[in-house]
Amino acid sequence: RKLFYGQVQVRSLEIASNRNPKGWSGKRVFDIALQDQRVLKGLDIVRETGGPNRALVKEFRGVRVSDELTVALTPSASAAIREPILCGVEIVAEP
Repeated sequence: RKLFYGQVQVRSLEIASNRNPKGWSGKRVFDIALQDQRVLKGLDIVRETGGPNRALVKEFRGVRVSDELTVALTPSASAAIREPILCGVEIVAEP
């Protein structure tokens, strides 16, 4: 088993109609866990980016990785849209 500490970037994008872009804030809210540890609570991509159709990258350092990286996305209880969005994950070993 190879063990290393890594920097993990989680990439996401909320694609929505521009008819009412402000109406999308708060609809899809979720938590992110890496290696069974919650690293972010209540992520709302539209609120963070200022509107839909804008990319978001969240970076987490010091993530302990051995054989595999476990990523869990859990919708908030109040989220109207229950499916979290994940567009990509990048892992870079830290020195």
